[in-house]
Amino acid sequence: MRRSLLVVGSLALCLWATPSFAGEGFFRLLAVEGGTDFPVSIGVRGTAQFPYGIELRAGAGFMPGGYVKLINSTLVSAGAYNQETADLITDSLSNSLILSIDAGWDPGDPGGFFVDAGYLMAALGGKVSTTTLISQATGKDLSWVQGNPGIPVSTTLHNLTLTAGWRFVFVEHLQLTVALGVLKTIASSTTAEFKTGENIPGLLGREIQSKVAQAQEDIDTYMNDIYVKYVVSPFVTVNAGYRF
Repeated sequence: MRRSLLVVGSLALCLWATPSFAGEGFFRLLAVEGGTDFPVSIGVRGTAQFPYGIELRAGAGFMPGGYVKLINSTLVSAGAYNQETADLITDSLSNSLILSIDAGWDPGDPGGFFVDAGYLMAALGGKVSTTTLISQATGKDLSWVQGNPGIPVSTTLHNLTLTAGWRFVFVEHLQLTVALGVLKTIASSTTAEFKTGENIPGLLGREIQSKVAQAQEDIDTYMNDIYVKYVVSPFVTVNAGYRF
């Protein structure tokens, strides 16, 4: 056991001492920063940069409702979908948790120009919508639901991102990142929680379950088609951070 530890320790020391890893060690830098990818999210992220300018980044934040409305208004104006669909998207995405992971390259000191590509997930957001709005947005008949009860809706989005920008370094440890990027939705999952047990007199349990299952499938299919077909959003990144 001691011999194994000695071997591992010796290899680590050799790696640290080689020219590629010298001076600053295995990491060229570690950095944390916070800011916005407008109009996608507000949050924080951490960056680890390795030799040859290879970078790995992970971030977490949230998607404000105002950001969702801005994207919606642009797409509604462009004729991508109607206002009812936009309202349903706002209901299902507002204040979603944002998680992202990226890989990139910074050929600088580090600093200056960089480029990266990654994956971003939006989930665990949403709020209560109505059967009337859902029916108007999707074009599906929900008249079997008595009244207009509140229906909690939420969407999980899976997206790919591509970003290019510039890092300004101040006083050695402070950095400002400014970048342009684009986000493309590649898949989604939308759920609508129908609570209709007491609202559908005359229907048996199996009929209720069948109608609810069909309605959920129709909503998920409709929303996924909208997201995958139309959601391509440019964004502007402005982050301030500290580099170690």
